[in-house]
Amino acid sequence: MKRVAFVLAVFAFFTLNAHHGAGVYDTTAVIDVTGTVTEFQFRNPHVLIFIDAENEAGQSVNWSGELTSRNRLARQIQENRPQWTNDILEPGDTITLTGNPAGNGSPFLRLIRVETSDGTVLIGPDQSPAEEY
Repeated sequence: MKRVAFVLAVFAFFTLNAHHGAGVYDTTAVIDVTGTVTEFQFRNPHVLIFIDAENEAGQSVNWSGELTSRNRLARQIQENRPQWTNDILEPGDTITLTGNPAGNGSPFLRLIRVETSDGTVLIGPDQSPAEEY
């Protein structure tokens, strides 16, 4: 019985790590992507932000970013930061998403920081961690 419990615990650890960690994202890289919000899904299990941004060739790329759960963001209170609600972001808003890119190269980020065009940081450090890379 102990062996079965151990195997299940190891399986659960690697399954969660693949979903939330290095299995999906390149945690050695941090990038900034600036674009226009096309959709904002303030829901569980993860809050999703979709933006339209231009790549170096001037082509439109649809990026998406994933945050923690709606419940966690709604409860989070940080000094000088707005409270997360259904309407914190609206289609047409210009924002910068900072995060770990998808390991397979798709335009998907595990978000570390979200900043509006007026410089308001909605979540994350005051300065973009991408500046360190």
